[in-house]
Amino acid sequence: MKVEKVAHFHIVVKNIEAAARFFSDLLGINFVGPIKGVTPVKCAFDDRLGLELQEPTSAKGYIADFLEKYGEGIVTMGLKVPDIDEAIAELEAKGINILVKGGKDEIKFAVTDPEDTFGVGLELLQYQSVQDAPCALLGKVSELPWMRF
Repeated sequence: MKVEKVAHFHIVVKNIEAAARFFSDLLGINFVGPIKGVTPVKCAFDDRLGLELQEPTSAKGYIADFLEKYGEGIVTMGLKVPDIDEAIAELEAKGINILVKGGKDEIKFAVTDPEDTFGVGLELLQYQSVQDAPCALLGKVSELPWMRF
């Protein structure tokens, strides 16, 4: 499968504000957010390394289930691919299940079953923006509130 780059990592946390403060202090980064995600989560994106913090906002859903089963940690690794349909076909031919796929004009995505990929879901991303995936997905990121700690 052709991968252009590792776009970002989703890190599941119990407290997004505490995690943002920790990573900001440790790595010298800032986060945009928190904002409501497309699933029952709130998300915060860092300004340069490709970290996305996710805190579940409901006891139900994939992120809440992951947090309960495995605790805090990396849940998915985002991979920028030039052709998502080709990447999906290649993964499925290797017996790797796709749990969800979708997107809109700016970005298309698909997520593998982490049980097929050593406990870390692979999030395939196809986008043309020169910005990283979260910025491409969110659009005008400069208009979002930045968390600064």
